[in-house]
Amino acid sequence: VEKPGRRVVSVADLHGDFEGMIEHLKALGLVAADVPSNPKEYHEYPVAIPDELQLWSGGTTVFVQLGDVVDKGSYGLLMYRFLWRLQDQAKAVGGEVVLLLGNHELFLLTGDPRHLASITVADMCAYAGPGEDVCGNKIFTSTRFLSCKMFELMEWGKKCPFGPMHQAWGLGGAMRREVIARMQVAHQIGAQVFVHAGLVS
Repeated sequence: VEKPGRRVVSVADLHGDFEGMIEHLKALGLVAADVPSNPKEYHEYPVAIPDELQLWSGGTTVFVQLGDVVDKGSYGLLMYRFLWRLQDQAKAVGGEVVLLLGNHELFLLTGDPRHLASITVADMCAYAGPGEDVCGNKIFTSTRFLSCKMFELMEWGKKCPFGPMHQAWGLGGAMRREVIARMQVAHQIGAQVFVHAGLVS
């Protein structure tokens, strides 16, 4: 696809670092300066971006994100929600946000257990409802429900491959449907082909 006279920006491997992503996109002039970079300022259950928040400031820029939004950091789900809202707002003013699949997205889509080594319990907790752990079980004591976040430092959380996160990315899951609708494997702009980690001949 030719983009004559339009600025094209690409960014790779954000890996759950919400604050880093926002500051980077602000520096590139793609996100408005008043958009909060602290993930704690966004709704936690369910993870959501406020409807009234104007994110995109890139005009007609084409922004290509090269995949691997998830794993290693704690805010993958929030980052997808943010990027999808950014995608919608850019389109409305003649800009474009192209979101590519990386190997970590493919791990989740295919149920590949390799991603369990780099997923954080905090990100798994983002998919759990209040009072649920990363496996989807109710967490409770005799007096009150506890937050999933209580278990962020416990290694057992990484060993639950069938909880709410994996259900969301699995067959029929809400995340899977959204990812398939919004993301792609490769994108061509003129003579340039954008893809995660390169092409194999």
